[in-house]
Amino acid sequence: MDHGHLLSNQTRNLTNNFDSPALSNIDNALLSFAEGDMLTRDRQYAKAQMMYADGVAQTKIAVGVEKNQSANNLQVLAVDSGEWSRDDWDTTSYAASGPSFLGLG
Repeated sequence: MDHGHLLSNQTRNLTNNFDSPALSNIDNALLSFAEGDMLTRDRQYAKAQMMYADGVAQTKIAVGVEKNQSANNLQVLAVDSGEWSRDDWDTTSYAASGPSFLGLG
């Protein structure tokens, strides 16, 4: 699975406090990669390698969630069967018949 292609089309710089990544559910992966970078800087290479591996696993999970969500988009289409007419929704005829449910009429 080529994750680079999926992420390359949605690359954004996260420079402000309220910026969010283009791929939802990627936060855990970003944290793992950042922690791996910090551990590498402290020369804790074995721990850093574990965090990088966790980041890759978290990325795979986020990509899977994104694909599943995009595959399950529901679309509601209105179909006019000719059963109702505009007169069926005329509110003036109901207002003259008695009090409204709000007690305003």
